[in-house]
Amino acid sequence: MEAFYNLFKRQDVFRCYHESHKKFSNVVSVYHVLEKRRCFPQGCLSFYFKCKLLLKGVKCKRGLKTAGIKCQSCKYLMEEKNQYFPKVILKREEWEELKFEYSKFLFWIKSKEGKTVKFYGKIQDIKPYIRHIYFDKGSKFIINGYFILMEYAYIEEDLFKDKLYIYVPKPKAWKIKKLEGNEVEGLATFNLSGSNIILSNAKNLQSIRGEKIPFYLNDEILLKIKMGSIFDKFNERCFSCEEGLPVLVENQSNFKNLPKKEIICLQNYLSPSFCLKEIYKNIKIDKCSKEL
Repeated sequence: MEAFYNLFKRQDVFRCYHESHKKFSNVVSVYHVLEKRRCFPQGCLSFYFKCKLLLKGVKCKRGLKTAGIKCQSCKYLMEEKNQYFPKVILKREEWEELKFEYSKFLFWIKSKEGKTVKFYGKIQDIKPYIRHIYFDKGSKFIINGYFILMEYAYIEEDLFKDKLYIYVPKPKAWKIKKLEGNEVEGLATFNLSGSNIILSNAKNLQSIRGEKIPFYLNDEILLKIKMGSIFDKFNERCFSCEEGLPVLVENQSNFKNLPKKEIICLQNYLSPSFCLKEIYKNIKIDKCSKEL
């Protein structure tokens, strides 16, 4: 038996000083560097366009306010090329250990991906899979299904000591409703979605023991959504909060710059900064810092 953490999620390995990472304090995940961008160790190139006229405070003759692709034939265009290299912030022995553990983790992922696996674990939460579709006139919410969240779970004989998601489509929500306890087992297909491990097509789902799980069906959730607040800017902790419902945004309108994700706060706070959990946490941090 092996034990695994989701090494894709680690954010204490790399730092990258690309412009796009400044708002995250240059923190990047292992998944972003090694799998999504694959920019280590060779780095990546970024191209920036600047206008000689705009830099001098002179208006563009074509009425443009920023330099870009439309300016490629213009004699005032300057192109700046920058190369960025992700930096390993671990000590040498820690980095060598991570490389070994990461190769084992990748081998484990590839050996399971696309296959039907047996799982067992304790349910921590059940979140609806909500889509918020924007139209030119109005918007609507659609519930596609539900995600069962487990923090620790056995996949076959191996222990996965991290967040595991089990997707149940809406037509099969009755399988969750009939569960009598929060320790469950079943069969599902092992999939990788970005940096998340998701088990889909769950079948033979049954309770082993534990307490009854609070679970709301489609109409009840839609009612809760109407009574909640929608945030397009939020803390990552909002995703794991029992009062927060993650939402995937789908744009079928002419609006631009819509967020890719939203959070519905069932406590109806005006913003995440008003959340009592956040305020209480900050009070505890301040108290500890004064005591030290």
